[in-house]
Formats: sequence, structure tokens, C-alpha cells
Amino acid sequence: SDFSSIRNLAFIDAGDNQLSLAAFATLPALKELILVNNHISSFHFEDAARDDDSAPSLSLLFPHLTKLDLSHNTLTPAALTTLRALPCLRDLNLSFNRLRHLPSSLLSFPRLAKLNLASNELRDDVFSSCALSCPALTHLNLMNNCIAVVPREILADDDAFLALREIHLGNNELGSWGDVLPLLLLGGLEKVVVYGNPF
Repeated sequence: SDFSSIRNLAFIDAGDNQLSLAAFATLPALKELILVNNHISSFHFEDAARDDDSAPSLSLLFPHLTKLDLSHNTLTPAALTTLRALPCLRDLNLSFNRLRHLPSSLLSFPRLAKLNLASNELRDDVFSSCALSCPALTHLNLMNNCIAVVPREILADDDAFLALREIHLGNNELGSWGDVLPLLLLGGLEKVVVYGNPF
């Protein structure tokens, strides 16, 4: 269906379908988009305007999108790099995507405040992927992954997680309270969730 005539449409819940992100590229006022369980593994914008020969101009297609829920899909790490071009994104849900790692080129989500990576297969290196790429991050959900330790060397960086207030690490593989203690290096942290770990 073509929604392009509805110029002020700001919110869409299109969960449990087989739709792509490109299906909503004609909605310039869109602020929140829920695409839960749509069998999405990558992003294709064949008919979209492009900044160059290889990358779709998401900054033009979704200039006001602040919240994007892509949980319960099959996204690859390579596909995530496309999302960097969303200029206003503040809330991103990537839970239940079977992700084993994040792309090393995950470099710039300057406004992202909430990142949900729960119920994937991520390990300790997820901290280095997120630390400097999301400077405005306040909420980080890493529940139900394969994290064995919070790496002190990452959190000791003066520029890492400066805005972080809440982190969820429940149901991981943290073996002792000492594996969590590096979080004390984050002076602004207000809430830590670590239930369901083997210690």
C-alpha cells in the first residue's frame, strides 16, 4: 500500500508482516516505526535517492525518525551500518536478531539514547562497539547474551559511556561480582540489573 498521500503520518506499528524499511520511505513526517517480526535481514532502497553510488540517503528518506523497533528479525551486522545515516534516531531496538557481534564500522549514532540489544548472542566486545559510537547513550539493554565480563579497559576510557544512566546485564555469563565491578568507573550510572548470572 502507498501511504505517501498521508503527509503527517508520524507513527506506524507494522509488526508481524513481511514489510521492509523501504516500504515506508515515502513518509517524511514519520517519527516512530515498529517493524517487529518482519523477516528483515538487510535493507534495500533501489528506488531511493542516494548520496553516492552505494549508500541510500536515509537522511532524506527518514529525516525525523526518532524510534525504530527492528526486534525479532534476522538482521546481519553488515545491515546495521545502513542505520547510521538516520540523523535523528534516539531509540533503537535490535533485540532477538541472533546477532553475534556488531560491525566494527558502527561509528556514529550521535543522538542515540536508548539501545536494546537483548536476546542476541553478543559477547564482551559489544562494549567496545558501543562505547564511542553512541556518545549520548543513556540506556543500554544487554540482557540474555553471552557476556562473561565487563571490560575495565573500555570503561576506563574518559570518553566512554559518559551519558549512560542504566544498563541491563541480566541472564548473561558473568561468573562473579568482580566481573561487574568495572561499572563503578561510570560515575553517572544510576541503575544496574544483573539478575540471572552464575554468581
